[in-house]
Amino acid sequence: MSLFRGATVVGSFLGFSEGGMEFHADLVLPYRNDFQSSPMHGQFVMVGLERDTEAVLGRVTALSAHGRLVSPTGEDYAIRQQREDRPIPENLRDQYLKYRVDIRILGVLRLQDPDGAPVFVPSHRRLPHVGAKVAFLSDELLRHVAGATAAPESTAELGFLALGEFVYGAGDPRANGDHRLEVRGPAVVPRFDIGQLVSRRSFVFARAGFGKSNLVKLLFANLYGRANPPTVTKRGGREVPVGTVVFDPDGEYFWPDDKGRPGLCDVPELADQVMVCTDQEPPSDFYGSFVAVDTVKLDIREVQPGRVVSLVIPAERQDQQNVVKLRQLKRGERWTRLVDAVHRDGNSTDLKTIAEALQLDGGQDFEAIAARANMTRVVTTLHNPASTLLQSLKTALGDGKLCVVDISKLRGPEGLALAGVLLEEVFEHNQQQFTRKDSRTIPTIAVVEEAQSMLAGAGSANEGPFVSWVKEGRKYDLGAMLITQQPGSISGDILSQGDNWFVFHLLAEKDLRALRQANSHFSSDLLSSLLNEPIPGHGVFWSSAGERPYPIPLRALSFEAAHTTADPDYTRERADTYASRLRARNTADLRASLRKAGAEPGTATTALGRGDEDPEAPSVDPVEAHCNAAIAGLRQNADFWSQVGSADGLRWTDHIDLLVQELPKSLSPDLGTWVKEHGLHRRALLDLLGEENTHWRTSRHGPAEDRPKGQLRIYRTGTPRPAQHAAGATPEEHRPTQLPPRDGTARPAVSADPAYDPHDPFRDPPF
Repeated sequence: MSLFRGATVVGSFLGFSEGGMEFHADLVLPYRNDFQSSPMHGQFVMVGLERDTEAVLGRVTALSAHGRLVSPTGEDYAIRQQREDRPIPENLRDQYLKYRVDIRILGVLRLQDPDGAPVFVPSHRRLPHVGAKVAFLSDELLRHVAGATAAPESTAELGFLALGEFVYGAGDPRANGDHRLEVRGPAVVPRFDIGQLVSRRSFVFARAGFGKSNLVKLLFANLYGRANPPTVTKRGGREVPVGTVVFDPDGEYFWPDDKGRPGLCDVPELADQVMVCTDQEPPSDFYGSFVAVDTVKLDIREVQPGRVVSLVIPAERQDQQNVVKLRQLKRGERWTRLVDAVHRDGNSTDLKTIAEALQLDGGQDFEAIAARANMTRVVTTLHNPASTLLQSLKTALGDGKLCVVDISKLRGPEGLALAGVLLEEVFEHNQQQFTRKDSRTIPTIAVVEEAQSMLAGAGSANEGPFVSWVKEGRKYDLGAMLITQQPGSISGDILSQGDNWFVFHLLAEKDLRALRQANSHFSSDLLSSLLNEPIPGHGVFWSSAGERPYPIPLRALSFEAAHTTADPDYTRERADTYASRLRARNTADLRASLRKAGAEPGTATTALGRGDEDPEAPSVDPVEAHCNAAIAGLRQNADFWSQVGSADGLRWTDHIDLLVQELPKSLSPDLGTWVKEHGLHRRALLDLLGEENTHWRTSRHGPAEDRPKGQLRIYRTGTPRPAQHAAGATPEEHRPTQLPPRDGTARPAVSADPAYDPHDPFRDPPF
C-alpha cells in the first residue's frame, strides 16, 4: 500500500521557502531528457513523508537550471558547442546540470484504506526531511487529484486536465477538437459537484470567444438533464426544487443560432425542464413549444412603484421631487390608474391625472409635467398590461425549471431594469416567506451576463437588487452565476464571496490583479498562464466546496460537440413540453375568467401577449379579467349574500376566502395575499354593494364567540346595486351555504335573514 506505486521519482526535497501567505518549497531535480517533452509548469508533484502512505501534494510554479553547466565556464562551453554545431553530450548534462524547482504546497495526501481512494487534507503543517523523494503522480493518482474519480451520480464532467498544449485525453474523441494540441494519456476528466451551484456564488470570467457561454450551457444542461434535478432540503425534510433564471442579452442560450450552434432547447433531456420567455418569432413550431411567455415586459401594476421607478429612472434624477413622490406611491388604486392613463395616452396624459396620483395642488404643474415625462419613460420601458411574465416565471421557478429570459431586444439599461425587477420580486418573496410556518420560498439560481454592469453599485449606500441578491441571497436559497469579461470592474467585496470560479483567457492586467486580490489561490503562475496561453476553452477551475479546494487547469468540453440541433430543417411539429403546458394552462384560465365575467364574444379566444405588437388585436388585461371573474363568481355566491346581510355579518377573512375560491390556482401560490395586494376584497364590496358607510360597513364586534378576538366583520347597511346580481335572482332568493370555518371548529348555521338591525347592540361607527 503506497502512494508512490507507479509514480515516477524525479528528485529530492530541499526545504520550505518564503512565500508570504502561500506555502512554498524548493526541490532539486536531476537532468532528465524527457523533461523537454513533458509539461512541467503547473504539474502536480508529491513529496514523501515518513511512510509511503502519506505525501505532501504540490504544484510546480517555477523552474531554474543550476549546476556547473550554467556557470560562466559552462556558458562558454555551451556557446562554443553551438558555434561548432555540436550538441552538448548527454553524459555532461547528466553530470553537470540540475533543476531547482519551486512548488506551492496544496496539502497532504493520505492513503487510509488499501482498497479505497486517497484522502486529501488542506493542511500545511508537515515537514518532509531534506532529501525526501519527489515524484510525479501515477496515472490513477493523477486522475484522483484532478477530481476525475468523483461520484458520477452527483457530479458533471467539466473537460480534460490540460497543461498548456498538453491535454490529458488519450482515447477520448472529445479531446481532439484542436489540431494544435498534443493529446496524451491518461485520459483525465475533472468532475464538478454540480449541486454546488445551488445557493452559492459562481463566477465565469473570460474574453469574448473563449468559452463562457459554452461552459454555462454545459453546466446547466448537466444540472437539469439528470434524472434528479436539483433540490434543497427545507424544514421537516421537505425537498423543494431549485429553479434557474438565465438573463440572455444576446439570445444565444435557448435556440440554435445562424451558425448552427445548438441551444438548450436542443437537449432532449431538457424538454420538460426549459421555459423560454422571448418576443422573437420561433423559427419552427418545435422551438415555439418551449415558449411560455411571448412578451418580455411586465405588468408594472403588479410591482411596487418604488422598485420600477428606482431601476428605470437614471440615478442622477432620483433626488428630484417628482421622482421621490413616484417612488413613495403604494401599490394600489392610485398607482394602477396612473399606469393605465400613461400607457393609454403617453406624454399626452392629462396633468390632472398626474396631480391626483401624486396629490399635487394646482400650482405644481411643472412638477406634474416632470412626473409625466418620467412615468412615460417607466411605462414605455417595462409595461405591458397583457404580460404574464412575472406570474409565469415565479410559477416555473417554483416548479424547479430552467427559465431563459431573452432580453436581447432590451439593450443596456432597459434589460438591466427588467432583470432587476424580476430578481427583486423573487428576493422579496423569499425574504417574506423565510420565517413563515407554511413557508413557500422559491430557491433560484440567477445567471447574469455582463455582470460588471449590474454590480456597479456594490459598496454604495444605495445597492441595487443584484448586489443584494449576491450578498444576502444565500440564506434564502438564492444562488448566482455571474459572467463577465471584466472582473476588474466588479467590487472586491463581491468577488471575495465567490464559491466557484471558472476563469479562461483574460488580457487586462487590472482584471488579472483583481482575481489575485479576491482569491489568493490564483497565484502568479496561474495568472501568467491565463494571460499568455490564449487557447479557446482552456481555463482554470476552483471551488471552495468539495474535497479539492485547489485550482485545476482544464480544457472545457464542447457543448456544440455533445449536442446537435433537434430541428435542423425547422420542420418538426410542436412538442409536448412543460412550457407549452404552462402556456396552455394560463390561456385556459384567462378564457375561463373572461367567460365567467361575461366578456364580449371573441375576446375569450384572444391569445396571451402580443397586444402591443398588433394594434388591430383586442387587448386583454389578464389581471382585470381575473378580478372581474372573481367578482362575478362572488355575485352568484349565496353564502356571501346571506352572511353579509345577516345580523352576524361576514368575517373579513371569510370574504377573502370566498374570492380566493373564484380565482385560478395558477395565478399565485398565495392567492390570499394576491387578493389583498390587488385590493380585490374592497373592490368587490364596492361593485356588489355600493359605497362604504352607505351600503355597507365594517366592525370589529360580532357574535359572542368572536368578541375576544375582535375579528373584522362586514355588514350590509342598504340595498345593494340591482345591476350587480345575476338575472332573475335577488339576494333574498339565494340559498345560504355553510362557509367552512377557518380554524376547523364547528360553527352554528348562519342566519339567512339579510335584514340589518340599526339597533344592533354590537353596532359600531364605521371602522
